[in-house]
Amino acid sequence: MIHSFEVILILLVAVVALEAMARHVDLPSPFLLLPAGILIGFLPNFPHVVLDPDLVLLVFLPPLVYFGAAFGSWQEFRKNLRPITLLSVGCVLFTTVCVAVVAHALIPGFGWAAAFVLGAIVSPPDEVAAISIARRLGIPKGLSAILEGEGLVNDAPALTIYRLAAAAIVTHTFSLTQAAADFTFIVVGEVMWGLLVGWAMLRIRRMLHNTSLEICLSLLTPFIAYLPVEQLGGTGVLATVSAGLYVSYASSFMVQATTRLQLIPIWQIIEFILDGILFLIAGMQLHRILDPLSHTEHRLLWGYGAGICLLVIVARFIWVFAVAGLLQKMGITMRKGEPNPRWQRFFIVSWSGMRGAISLAAALSIPLMTSAGSPFPDRDLIIFLTFCVIVGTLLLQGLSLPWLIRFFQIDREGRQERAEAGHTEIEARRQAAEASLALLATRRKEGTYPEPLLDRLETQYRDRNAQFRAHLDGDHDGAVQHGTHHFNVQAELIETERTVMLKLRRSGMIDDDILRRIEKDLDLQEMRLRQGISEYNLYADQQEDHSE
Repeated sequence: MIHSFEVILILLVAVVALEAMARHVDLPSPFLLLPAGILIGFLPNFPHVVLDPDLVLLVFLPPLVYFGAAFGSWQEFRKNLRPITLLSVGCVLFTTVCVAVVAHALIPGFGWAAAFVLGAIVSPPDEVAAISIARRLGIPKGLSAILEGEGLVNDAPALTIYRLAAAAIVTHTFSLTQAAADFTFIVVGEVMWGLLVGWAMLRIRRMLHNTSLEICLSLLTPFIAYLPVEQLGGTGVLATVSAGLYVSYASSFMVQATTRLQLIPIWQIIEFILDGILFLIAGMQLHRILDPLSHTEHRLLWGYGAGICLLVIVARFIWVFAVAGLLQKMGITMRKGEPNPRWQRFFIVSWSGMRGAISLAAALSIPLMTSAGSPFPDRDLIIFLTFCVIVGTLLLQGLSLPWLIRFFQIDREGRQERAEAGHTEIEARRQAAEASLALLATRRKEGTYPEPLLDRLETQYRDRNAQFRAHLDGDHDGAVQHGTHHFNVQAELIETERTVMLKLRRSGMIDDDILRRIEKDLDLQEMRLRQGISEYNLYADQQEDHSE
């Protein structure tokens, strides 16, 4: 008999193996995790793993949303606030209504309240698959920011509508005026609470002066923002996003460098594990979803599923292009002060509407019974249709999205944008080096520090400044060659120091504690060295692509 702990270990091994396989075949991991989960779910001797909705919404969702906000770009989010709002609120509401109307008309006996529950559940896209594709192919930053921002925010209006519709079924009462007031109160309240949490947590972390404690508080922040609001009847999503965006904005001057260096990889590991487990377990639910519907004709069920899936895709296209056309007629641009992008970008945004495990968790959290003691109407069918939309959009849109990005040459626009950004980055680094040289000259006049020390530092900064100027003057090959020689020599020196330290440890001259302290210094030097040469090579490649 396989125990729960062993099942978790097996799933973690599967996530790692499928992630490695996905990188080998150059595919986003959700495209392998979801089908693999479906296959595992039908294995006769494998324990049935139930996707607990509370576990997903209370444990998985807060850190995933917070990671995207806290380690994303507040600046890009603010610049693209208009399209993000139109997609995360407007498109969600439009898709909800479309699905509700069609499902009510298409499926016999499917009531309005149940139809709105279904519409709210399948309306928000999951940005994980779309962003993994977009980042790998290098789409423009603004387009990526829109998709990321939409993915962060859209769960809030969708879950709010879902809860209002589900409550209407359970209690047999509904007031449109009260629902609108509740929605407004939830949005405003969550944003204010999230900003307060982000503000307070950063200041508490700053007072601690302890990296381990700061990391612990960072891991607690999404739950502090999410759980109180969720317990009071809100979604918690907007509060978590607001807290994360505030941290993203203020962390550069509120968080010490050592904490940032250790915090980022920890959060990346958490995101990797949670995303992988979520998609894998979501696929394993199909067996459980089909069991209650065994009495229904499967051809009819799959027909309903295909129809709702197609409707969700078409509704997003209608909304994106209709709103873009309307704004253009009104003389309003998507980003203030900038011209509207070409229609191919709108097409990519429309096609990047893959649904994910959050929708399935919301469907599984539908109450079993109403307040009158009767079963929740069409609960099993709603769960099945949600699964069909997830699988259909993920496979159809996800697998074709890379081809469309290349076909519309969106990736070329991204390369041009990165080349321009690389030039700006080199200029910013050059100005920083110039400022450092000016400071050294001032300190030399003051006689504050020994001349030999100032000479060494001045030589180092002049060398960096010369490399930056070489890049800016177009001598990329010379700058990269110089950087490569510097890297090779420094790497040999670091390796020599490692070898000596290991010999001294074996001889008994130093113990493990001393070795680890020295190793830490050498590791940091090597990490910085490798990052520097990667940046030089990347910038040179971008300039070559741009010139072509």
